[in-house]
Amino acid sequence: MSKIHTPKTARTALATAALIVLAACGGGGGGGSDDGGSDAAPQSFATGRISGFGSIIVNGVRFDDSQATVVDDDGVAHDRGELGLGMVVEVEGGAVQNQAGTASKIVMRSEIKGPVEAVDAAAGAVTVLGQHVLVGSQTAFEGVTGGLAGLQVGDTVEVHAFFDAKAGVYTATRIEAESGNGHFKLRGAVSGLDTAARTFRIGDALIDYSQVDAGRLPALADGARVRVKLQTAPVGGAWVATKIDTGAREVAEHAETEAEGYVSDFASLASFRVNGLEVDASGASVKFEDGTAADVANGVRVQIGTQTVFEDGSAADLQAGARLEVEGRLVANGTLLEATKIGFEDRDEDGGHGGGGQGGGGQDDGPDDHED
Repeated sequence: MSKIHTPKTARTALATAALIVLAACGGGGGGGSDDGGSDAAPQSFATGRISGFGSIIVNGVRFDDSQATVVDDDGVAHDRGELGLGMVVEVEGGAVQNQAGTASKIVMRSEIKGPVEAVDAAAGAVTVLGQHVLVGSQTAFEGVTGGLAGLQVGDTVEVHAFFDAKAGVYTATRIEAESGNGHFKLRGAVSGLDTAARTFRIGDALIDYSQVDAGRLPALADGARVRVKLQTAPVGGAWVATKIDTGAREVAEHAETEAEGYVSDFASLASFRVNGLEVDASGASVKFEDGTAADVANGVRVQIGTQTVFEDGSAADLQAGARLEVEGRLVANGTLLEATKIGFEDRDEDGGHGGGGQGGGGQDDGPDDHED
């Protein structure tokens, strides 16, 4: 995997996660493919949560996604209307100027897909597929009425999150209801590896990898981070793996690279990881700042009040298909945004993003951009 060399790093520790922004040396980058219809190699790379729409906003950069190829972490193509706020994504694109760029490829990368096994609303936590997941004001919900309180044991959900390897917990940025899944999925650190029994654990989940061809296995060891596809029913108390890989990303050196997530595997400034991405910051000055952030789900209801400020339009201009940039405060278990400012933007060709909105009268259920 290519390392990222940085003349400067940056910034910010969220209330529940660390955010680091890296600007890589060199020019137009290399490695990877540009699937956005251009022969130019991607010049920028960003990984983090989607925190706004009107295009997509990742790590404070607004990427025009109108021509982007969208795939999941298996390389399966998706419509860009499936992108939702709080999703953790990787973005390749052109040069970033004035906090704006053009995305050529977007990869959606969730951490867990599986059954809810326990809900602790008082503690703000849920157990999914044997994993302890923290849920808070920064967690967006899709298809779950009432947020955390609406989750039931036995529900199948997909969780976008940042993994804290030191604490062994996930901080959820988005939880969405799933149905009709052909498989479950889990990313995490291996523990309790038993090569004789061909089992290991990720969190509290016991994984049986006896059905995976030995020639297709990555190097397994306690502490190794892997991505596992699983059958949807346990056998003898263990989840049966159908595929195991490292989930490692091949990231070349780009003019700009930004990554959001927990720092892990820190050996020195020349060797550590951010959300699984290997970083070499030996030529950089590294700065962390404290801050908070919150996100909303694509399709979340937006509440408009007497204090809401409109820019380039008014409440009378709200209609289906309108492109909006919304700032406000996330309330009601991550399903309602109290708008402080709504700005109108030009529509894109296909009318913007979808996402299964939960609209109500007089409310805009389109893409939202939230800032504290």
